[in-house]
Amino acid sequence: MKGDALACLAERLDRLERAHRRLKLASSATVLLLLSAIGLGVAAPRSPQPIPEASPIGSVVDEVRAKRFVLVEDTGKVRAVLGAATRGAVSLELLDNDGKVRSVLIVDSNGTPRLELFGADEARRIVLSVFPNRSGLGIFGEAGRGGAILDVVTDGTASLGLTDNKERSRAGLQLRSDGATLLNFNDTNDKIRAALGVGADGSPGLGMWNRDGKRIWQAPPVER
Repeated sequence: MKGDALACLAERLDRLERAHRRLKLASSATVLLLLSAIGLGVAAPRSPQPIPEASPIGSVVDEVRAKRFVLVEDTGKVRAVLGAATRGAVSLELLDNDGKVRSVLIVDSNGTPRLELFGADEARRIVLSVFPNRSGLGIFGEAGRGGAILDVVTDGTASLGLTDNKERSRAGLQLRSDGATLLNFNDTNDKIRAALGVGADGSPGLGMWNRDGKRIWQAPPVER
């Protein structure tokens, strides 16, 4: 029985390690998907040029068609831009009193919607996207670095990853579609140092690793 128990415990921790690797891959993919938003292009320019004051409208029309709309204050200061790009993307930008873009709502050429919120330094602080097979929310710190990435796949798998200000994965929490859960902690070299998990069958496991990736402790302990 001791031999069977030993094999069961070792297999349990191996499953936790494999689940951790899948969590890292999912978190990395989510970060790339969320941060690739800038590469998709925005339909309207970040620094729109002031436009002449519009003439008074003497009548109301049922429909107005245009490629670009610019909302200005009485002083002519631009506060919002709605535009469509030639590649099929469309965006709405909202600017603050200083002319800085603070919020952008985009639907790209592939039909993917995205909401981006910027800080006073014009760095991304929040990104919300809906992809064909998953949804993601990213919350970032100063200069858009460090923060939390929440990812939910259509099959119900959910993960939460925490990164430091150098964009290194430091902690992760995952709930798989089969009911298994995993909590892991990484060092500054992005190597797992501790993991706690509960398998789909309800069996728990806890492990710790050294800087070289060698398992140095686990619970329940392995009897020798």
